[in-house]
Amino acid sequence: MKDIFSELHLSREIRENMTKLGFSKLTAIQELCLPPLLCGEDLIGQAPTGTGKTLGFAVPILEKLKLESMPIQALVICPTRELCTQIATEMRKLGRVKKQLRIAVITGGRTVWAQKHDLHTNPHIVVGTPGRILDLLDRGSLCFDGVRHLVIDEADRMFDMGFIDSLTRIVEAIPHKRQTVMFSATISDEVRKLSQRFQKKETKWVKVGEDAVSLPSTIRQYARETAPEQKLEALCEFLTHLGTRSALIFCNTKASAEELAQNLMKRGLPADRMHGDMMQERRVRVLAKFRNGSVKMLVATDVAARGIDVEGLDSVINYELPFQPEVYLHRIGRSGRAGREGCAMSFLTPQERYRYDRIETFFEKAGSAFDINHVTGQGQPDFMVKTEKSQPQASFDTLCIGAGRKQKLRPCDILGALTGDVGRLNRDHVGKIEIQDHQSFVAVSSKVARGAMKRLREGRIKGRRFEITMV
Repeated sequence: MKDIFSELHLSREIRENMTKLGFSKLTAIQELCLPPLLCGEDLIGQAPTGTGKTLGFAVPILEKLKLESMPIQALVICPTRELCTQIATEMRKLGRVKKQLRIAVITGGRTVWAQKHDLHTNPHIVVGTPGRILDLLDRGSLCFDGVRHLVIDEADRMFDMGFIDSLTRIVEAIPHKRQTVMFSATISDEVRKLSQRFQKKETKWVKVGEDAVSLPSTIRQYARETAPEQKLEALCEFLTHLGTRSALIFCNTKASAEELAQNLMKRGLPADRMHGDMMQERRVRVLAKFRNGSVKMLVATDVAARGIDVEGLDSVINYELPFQPEVYLHRIGRSGRAGREGCAMSFLTPQERYRYDRIETFFEKAGSAFDINHVTGQGQPDFMVKTEKSQPQASFDTLCIGAGRKQKLRPCDILGALTGDVGRLNRDHVGKIEIQDHQSFVAVSSKVARGAMKRLREGRIKGRRFEITMV
């Protein structure tokens, strides 16, 4: 992919920031999206998750923002809370050179009062889910008269999750004189009609990954057929063999995800779950634990996992095979990114065999080999390190600090407190640190976590006391 930054006529501050963030080349979707979006055109893009869409629409918005202007200028609508948080985080990174930039995340799971407070700061950009956006719009807490940029991400999922009526009412409240951008993994007839309804006739259409069923060569696929009553034990055997590796485990329903997670935790495995019945605060904490490694195994449904982006995810496991082959593709594509080796393991019963056959047919029709290895009996995937489970495993707990980006807290502040006179820890005792808007998470060695929590509560970070809890 050629480097075309110099041809995009971006502002110097944005270009320099992108270089500092490690962007030396554009992905295919970015190369197709950036020129028309920077020119103000409407666009609909088809691209799978993980191809860099956020940068593709975020940079043009950031370039055109008028920071001195008070009204909301850009609205990004996503189907899930996690995706909203992920997009807002990425936009903050890309726009960190704009010191007065304000971005508000409006989703369910937080109180309406708290989100009204966020809106009182006059954000330039709002990122949110349709339900909560419409709620605040009906309450008169949101005004879109100044919106000039509208982004609808994962439009196909809007239909799956029943958001179209809410989405339509929101778009009707936005001025017609705007730039409208839509992204979708698949372009169905419904998505085409949505484009015709919301976008201009001369809308630009771009598509990458026509052979999207082609997976990175770094992902190795495995399957194991087992009797229904032996499926849980087969999974536990595999997870034990994984050792310190991370695994995202998929179930098809909230009930089965909850039941499986409870069974894994009863067996002493470092697991947790995430599904739609959980409050947003709980989901945020679970995801933070998974990202920092204090939880190695996360059981999730497809909807709850939408927008989860975990750097260096080792394995994706289909405890229940999905009904649609496209969902299988989306699941396992979360592993093996950025050139890393990944593993996709599927467990199936004889009753689920037809789903497996449907996935295989899907790959064959797309002209892509369904390169899958079958594991039988006590066998394990050949790339696993056989001695790993006998090696000592580092265990981490997660501390939550009741302050974050809005309180000017930085990772170095937390690390300094933990390794300095307050926490008195070695650097090896401290793992990943994650800063969010109003709270922060830090992984601390389980051996010293409770002592560190007590000392932090009694001491200060940047000269201030904050609430410290164990997640």
